[in-house]
Amino acid sequence: MVIHKLVGEELKPKHALLLVALSIRVIYSILNGNKGLVIDPYCGSGSSLVAAKLLGCDYIGIEISPEYVRMAEERLNSCENERTKIELEIQKHRVVKTFKQRKEEGYWSKTPKEKEMNAERQLSLIREKSKHIYRVKQKRKS
Repeated sequence: MVIHKLVGEELKPKHALLLVALSIRVIYSILNGNKGLVIDPYCGSGSSLVAAKLLGCDYIGIEISPEYVRMAEERLNSCENERTKIELEIQKHRVVKTFKQRKEEGYWSKTPKEKEMNAERQLSLIREKSKHIYRVKQKRKS
């Protein structure tokens, strides 16, 4: 049953890899590498579900369009083809602070002065973390 269809609307899976990379970053950031359950109430072609599956998470996708359901099922069945790209994306990912840490420290504060102070503190932490990462890489090379 089609509820509505816009003129010119068509199934567009061509941006799927970009969306999987974005989904990987979001899921990995929130779960911090832990396993969890990903629920996508408008899963479309299944990018978030593919990302969850490749990260070893459980997933639930909800979609009203039978065409997109079929597309998502096909992508989930063949998602191992995307594993290399996903692993490269994870290697680029670095968590300096979790969402919870930023919230506890008032990272999203309201006053301009507090925002400036938080930005300076974040920059300082990123610089310090980068120095540590560089030192670790140097030690591994020797």
